[in-house]
Amino acid sequence: MNKKSSMNNKSTLSSITKLKVFLDTSVFVRLLSGHKELLKLFSEKILSQVTYVTSPIVFQELILAASRTNKQVDLDSIIPYVDIVNPNIFDKSFQKELQNFRNRVAHSNDVLIMSTVREVNSDYLLTYDQILIKESADKKYKAMPPEEFLSMIE
Repeated sequence: MNKKSSMNNKSTLSSITKLKVFLDTSVFVRLLSGHKELLKLFSEKILSQVTYVTSPIVFQELILAASRTNKQVDLDSIIPYVDIVNPNIFDKSFQKELQNFRNRVAHSNDVLIMSTVREVNSDYLLTYDQILIKESADKKYKAMPPEEFLSMIE
């Protein structure tokens, strides 16, 4: 095997083994509120190990939160590292999860977020929302605050 093909195999392997991590609104809010320790999430070391995803619902919530505080939302330095994905709201399992979750919790955006996390096969959901953390206990993904994730992955 020549050196070039060996390098290609390594990059393919690293992209296959990256963790898929969903970023919730609460993480973006803290990032934009000046919690500089969260910038570690976008360090070269961490980015080599993870692929970040989020949904349009998260950005909608973020823009609404910013408008209530008269703050500008500047995501230019973060957006290149985050894939935006849409949930399939017509999927039967989504509809079942929606009904089950709505019976326990009233916030429909949380249902959309959790369904998107599941649908894109995220390994982790980073959030400060205790309801989302609690609801993930029996899921295929693990929800936790970003600081806990960083201490685990560093």
